[in-house]
Amino acid sequence: MTLKKLHLFFFLLLFLSVLPLEAKTKVEWLNTEYDFGLIQESNGPVEGLFRFVNKGGKPVYIREVKPSCGCTSVNFTQGQIKKGDVGEIRVTFDAENRPGKFDKGIHVFLKDEAMPINLRIEGTVIASPETLQLFYPIERGNLHFDTDTIKFGEMKRGLRRKEYIDIYNSGTEPLTPHFSSASNALRMELEPTTIPPGEGGLLTIYLDSSQVMGLGERTLSLKGEWDNEVVEITAKVKLVP
Repeated sequence: MTLKKLHLFFFLLLFLSVLPLEAKTKVEWLNTEYDFGLIQESNGPVEGLFRFVNKGGKPVYIREVKPSCGCTSVNFTQGQIKKGDVGEIRVTFDAENRPGKFDKGIHVFLKDEAMPINLRIEGTVIASPETLQLFYPIERGNLHFDTDTIKFGEMKRGLRRKEYIDIYNSGTEPLTPHFSSASNALRMELEPTTIPPGEGGLLTIYLDSSQVMGLGERTLSLKGEWDNEVVEITAKVKLVP
């Protein structure tokens, strides 16, 4: 190979190696998060939109979009998205039987890009009357409970155990219930202490069996109070030696 041809060969090699850098994929997302706010479950599925602009020197293709939950479906721009054009990803969230706050991820894979772009949707579902009856059948004003009876089962004296009650606020104002019991054997903890509208809380009930008198079937009680509303909850345990 002559010196002239050798120089030409290396020039072409250098030229070809630079091309991919000049044509690198580059997109600018107009939003990567979408907040639906408060959603009425009874209104059916809701739709959000994500968009990006192709700022690079070559067309962009959306290869795949993967939601993290079966409650979310997607539609996105098919085919090439030229320089300066806008790509779209439409996200549909189905709130049926999903009361409370949600936070879901969506992974977008572009052609020739190994790492996904991570999008996020969030919001709060206001439950329908049918869902409330299904998941929270105990109703006291705007607070709903999945049960008003806790069963600790059989326990040896001296053991400690905990059980849970799910709570849901169907109102439009935050509520702060306070729980108490006449028995020293019971201790209650609510998280969060104030339940926002359309969101849920978890009441943890701790039982110290060493504080319960006698053996056999025992019934204890606790009370929740808020905004002139009251709920009575029964705790049952069978103590054995």
